[in-house]
Order: sequence, then C-alpha cells, then structure tokens
Amino acid sequence: MGISAVEIETRTMLNDKTQPQLRLGENTVYVDVGLPTDTIVVWPDLQADYYRASVVEEKNIATESKAKGWHGVMFAERPNEEAYTIYRITAPRSITRVIYGGRFYNRVPNGEIALAHSFDGGKTWQIDYRLTDTSQPWDVIHYVTVSKIPPETREVLLKYSLRAPQAGPTACSLYSVRTEVHHEITGPRFRPLEVTFTWDEVQEDRTFVRRSHRQRVDCVPLRYTIDGGSADHPIMESLQLAIADEASQGTYGYSDDRKGLGRRVLDVWQECGQNLLRGKPYTVSAKPTGAWGADDPQGRKLTDGIVGSNYAGGTAMKYAVGFDEKVSPVDITWIWAKSTRSARWEFI
Repeated sequence: MGISAVEIETRTMLNDKTQPQLRLGENTVYVDVGLPTDTIVVWPDLQADYYRASVVEEKNIATESKAKGWHGVMFAERPNEEAYTIYRITAPRSITRVIYGGRFYNRVPNGEIALAHSFDGGKTWQIDYRLTDTSQPWDVIHYVTVSKIPPETREVLLKYSLRAPQAGPTACSLYSVRTEVHHEITGPRFRPLEVTFTWDEVQEDRTFVRRSHRQRVDCVPLRYTIDGGSADHPIMESLQLAIADEASQGTYGYSDDRKGLGRRVLDVWQECGQNLLRGKPYTVSAKPTGAWGADDPQGRKLTDGIVGSNYAGGTAMKYAVGFDEKVSPVDITWIWAKSTRSARWEFI
C-alpha cells in the first residue's frame, strides 16, 4: 500500500470507503510523495444557477433546479446549436498538469459532448475528448490529462460543450464537471510526517483488541513493516496523517507489546466443489412481471453465472428475474443430472 502526501496542514483521517487494508501478519507500508505541486480544484454545483459563480462565459445553457439522479442536470436550451460553459483557472505559479472531465449523459442520436482547453486566452482551442456514443448505459465518467504545458503558463481556459438535435436533460446533458490544475508549489517541498494506523485484532473468541502503530517519516521514500497477530485479518479503524511536530514528545511504534505473527500471509485460491446449477434449466411457478427487462422467457437467467449487473441504473433489471407481491411466494424447481431439487422463495 502507498501513502502520497505533499503538504498536510491539519490532522487527516480517511473515511471508511478509502481505508487501506491491513492483513494478518507482516504488512509493508510504502510512504512517498507525489509530484511537488499544489492543486486548484474547481467542482461547481450545476443545479439551478449556482454554476454561474465559476464560469467566465456560457452560451445556450439551461439547468434543472434540482438533479434527479438518472440523467444530467445541465443541457442545451435550444437544439442544433452549440451549448457550452468556459472556466478560467489562474495559478500563482507555473501550471504543470491539468486533469479535467466529469460525468456525462448522451442519449439522443447524433448527440455530442466535447472537452477542450486553451492556453492563449481562447484564441485557439485543443479538443481533448468527444463523446458521440449513444449506446447504453447513458452514464459515462471520463477525465483527460493535459501534461504538455507551455513554459511559464499560469492560466488555462477549459470548455465543456454540448450539441444535439434535441434539447433537454434526457437528450444530451452533464451530471457534473470537475477540474484539477496542478502548479508549482509555493511552500516547502517536504516536511516530516507522522503516519498512524489503527485497527482491531480479532481474537479466538471473536472479541476485538484495539491496536495502533505510529511512524515518523523524516525522508521519502520510506518502507516499514506493521506486524499483526490475531485469529483473523485485522479490521481497519483509521489511517491518520499529520505534519510531525518537532516539539512533540509522543512515542512511536506499537501501542502495546503484543506479539505479531512474524511472517507474511499469502492468499490461496480454493474451490469448494462444482456449481451443479450453472447452465441448468428450471421451472418457476409464477410468470415474471418482465418490468424493465426482468423477464426470463428461456428460463436461464438464474443459472447463467451472472450475479447481477455491474451498473446501478435503469438497465440493471435486465440481468435479473422480476416478481412483485402479487405472485409471492414462488416455487423454483432446479433440474440437474438425474436429480431434482426444489426451492421456495418468499418475497417480503
């Protein structure tokens, strides 16, 4: 696992969705810094007219007062005419990299969403991305990186444009836009860090013991080891980064003197028998409703090996078999080899 930090002014804890995972036994922690740059982020709210605080120019733009979630919120007011917003980002020092993009909805045939940048105040534009595909799902997240920056450049214009034969949010629209402009740093390149991992170790009786490890990082890159000893993999509580205080008298290392496992634990792939149902036919005592493509005319969906859609949206139901409260409960009879098995599902 790696930690990347340049300048951390306050104590920071990652949330539970971004925690690294400590494993049973020895874990190698790698600490390094990214490019010595600072970052300006522009991430406007596209609902209503809140976006106007961030743009320097717009044309043919309309928005919904509140995002509905299943389609974009910013769109062209008139069809067959370019609609766009332009954002200007000015950095205190030379720009080193630009990363910009967003989440896009392009459904109507011949619709197009384009991203472009300019380093000469809008005299010339470089198109970085075009979305012309209108196939499902109508939910595309895409970012481009611009790394060829003219020397001493401190300003960039970024343009998000739409064009389609129909207007409206369900034709061609933007869910969100986001921009990162990296520039040369204005402060020191590196300051010593304190890295603290906190976790719960699982005991034989399934109780937990809270432990932590605190490491001072005076130079990068740095590798060090955290060794956990318990009955199962540790459960992460937090990863905290802080600028090391030269006057701090805090201790480093483990929070207690418990023994670790003393070795790395390697994963082993294990298959527990054969899936006897895969590809096998079955019968259902009630006919699926078929709403949103959740029908099953060939009686194969429940044994096709696909657990569910990898996309959360309107197309997800076509990977499933749909019933409602009017047909509950449902008997499903599976047939494989020379045996027959029956299962009873109740919808609650």
